[in-house]
Amino acid sequence: MLVDYKILIAIGMVAMLGIVIWSKMKKSKEKELRMIAEDKLRDQALNKALANHLYSKSNCEANIESIPYEVDYNQKQLNNTTSNKGRIMLQITECSQLSKRKFMVELKETIKIGRAKENPIVIKSPEVLPIHCEIFAYQNQVFIRDFSGNQTLLKRKKQNVYVDEKGLKLKTGDQVIIGDTALEITIVDKME
Repeated sequence: MLVDYKILIAIGMVAMLGIVIWSKMKKSKEKELRMIAEDKLRDQALNKALANHLYSKSNCEANIESIPYEVDYNQKQLNNTTSNKGRIMLQITECSQLSKRKFMVELKETIKIGRAKENPIVIKSPEVLPIHCEIFAYQNQVFIRDFSGNQTLLKRKKQNVYVDEKGLKLKTGDQVIIGDTALEITIVDKME
């Protein structure tokens, strides 16, 4: 009888340890994504600051002759700035038959997805429209809207729903299926 209690206590302690380890790993992954998002925003700001405004916008990016190979940020000053407040960053992992690519994208207005090369996320497939769907923010929430006539599938756990032109709310862990490509969505908490 006493041995049974010791076994139960040991199993309980192992379970608690497993929960603690899982929690720390999840927090570590979230912290890593936030750091990637912050680095992306810093790089965008740095490239914009380095651009010579005498050139047109298209020539400006092509004519940057000197880009620093190392930048030391004043972390205290960066933490006090308000420039990143309210920005929503998305990690979009594109999984196709041939490759797996990860994008870290700031959700400013919309992120257009489709076959057109002007889109931030280009899916090269004959059944995909030039602008197939878009991801947008509304009242600090992330939504997806379809332009293809219900050819965009949203998978959430065991639920499968076709996206319409009105839009559906996206959550971290959702998969958006477009043709033979799956887009895994991770919403990085708003940069504060």
